Amino acid sequence: MRIKPIHTEEDHRQVLAEIETLMDAEADSEEGERLDLLVTLVEAIKFHMERRGMTSKDLQPMIERLNRVRPLTLSMIRKLHSQLGIPAESLIKYG
Repeated sequence: MRIKPIHTEEDHRQVLAEIETLMDAEADSEEGERLDLLVTLVEAIKFHMERRGMTSKDLQPMIERLNRVRPLTLSMIRKLHSQLGIPAESLIKYG
């Protein structure tokens, strides 16, 4: 089972469409496991956003930088670390 990062709006649409097609999958099947994993990831992101009082719009600048539309700045590394709990060391290597 391969899960790849969401880099573009099209990637996002494809993942949502895949989740929709997997909704009737048998729990013990490969498709059911994939659905479980995708839903768990989505829920984890939503949980962390809600805990921090964030909206989807708040993520836009972070996603642009993570997608390398713009390079990460030291300020953004600090913000990603404090707001999303991403290890700063990983962001420094990534930037």
